[in-house]
Amino acid sequence: MDNKILVQSKDTALVSEYISSVCKKLPDYDYRQIYTIDDFSDNFLRSDLFDRKKSIISITLDNSISPSLINFLCVDTDDVLIFLDKGDVTKNKAYNTIKAECKVIKIDKLTVKECISWVTSYLTNNGYKFDMEVPDVLSYMKDGSLDAIKNEITKLDLCYGKYIKKEYIKKLTTPMGETKYFSVGENFSHKKIKETLKEFSEIPEQSYIGLLHYLINHLDKLYKVSIYKEQKMSVEEISDIISIPKFIVKMKFFTAIAAYGKIKIMKMLELLNDLDLQLRLTKHSKKELFEYYLLRCMRA
Repeated sequence: MDNKILVQSKDTALVSEYISSVCKKLPDYDYRQIYTIDDFSDNFLRSDLFDRKKSIISITLDNSISPSLINFLCVDTDDVLIFLDKGDVTKNKAYNTIKAECKVIKIDKLTVKECISWVTSYLTNNGYKFDMEVPDVLSYMKDGSLDAIKNEITKLDLCYGKYIKKEYIKKLTTPMGETKYFSVGENFSHKKIKETLKEFSEIPEQSYIGLLHYLINHLDKLYKVSIYKEQKMSVEEISDIISIPKFIVKMKFFTAIAAYGKIKIMKMLELLNDLDLQLRLTKHSKKELFEYYLLRCMRA
């Protein structure tokens, strides 16, 4: 196993999962977590390197990478060094030196299958009882982000305790939240004009930009799925690529694609991108403007 590793990820929960997997592979090693380069230099480098147990050391990189750390990379050691790049580190000469010496692992997010499996295990291991659909719903709503999923579970626990029902997720989300956006998007995708306008009427004006970006993201995924479908890709392959459960790809996305078609979906994306600009410039009613563009899209 490589003992000098650079992990690039903004998702702290995914990083924790990776470190846990390394610790399981090396049960005889101690695990040490170092939060700054200074802590590493002051505490670890000054300790007795030879009279101690071998260690797995995670080091969160910042913009003050010391020469002593660079020099330590050249030392032959049995310790496992895991450098954590959370995306806010300047890619300077010192950083590039570390990168050149390490095996680089980029962790974006889990596949849909992996995420659902992780949520199921996390809930079970932490003593939760839950509806069968809960792992799927959380994985889809939070787009595979374990940090976001863990935060959502914490909120559910505070409000409802250790039994999580599918309906609780919907109740917990505020009217301007993702569940409300999902309802608008669901009706919008299936050309249900009356239902779309009704759901939209319950969205407060300060959440219009959030809803718009949700719809643009949703249509962008629909467009990609339409292309993958033309390429004869399987439901399983599409599900993994766009991080959406298989049953949603098959029952929701394929139905919406059949209703609109690839060309119309592209035109709808153009309309919504134009709406993004108009909402920021208009001095007239944003509600009426949004409704006008929703109707144009559904009648495209």
